[in-house]
Amino acid sequence: NMVRSANTKPKLATEPGSTFKSAVTGANFGDWIDVEAWTMLDGWDNRIRYARFVYYGDSTDEDDYLPQSTVPLFASAGPDGEFGDHRELLKREQGLAHDADLAAQAADNLYSGDIQR
Repeated sequence: NMVRSANTKPKLATEPGSTFKSAVTGANFGDWIDVEAWTMLDGWDNRIRYARFVYYGDSTDEDDYLPQSTVPLFASAGPDGEFGDHRELLKREQGLAHDADLAAQAADNLYSGDIQR
């Protein structure tokens, strides 16, 4: 069961074992919402990833393909559906040796930290 939208705004879909729990666990929703049953999707029907922070020097490297962030971050893989690796994109932009495939995949990613206020 999916909540569909006519535009490309993020949508929510019911899906067991979702990562949406991480996004709302800190909020006081009580028992009225089953956070295990929801996943956020982008306009291309890909899962939106959530990270409380991203730091390349920590012991967890499972989120190192995202840009470093000291604040919570939502990330979309963009229209190609592939995250690639943001570190490789930065190397490409600096003219350094890089993995061209991972940089190209990361080039169309969208991040909540990029939103203009």
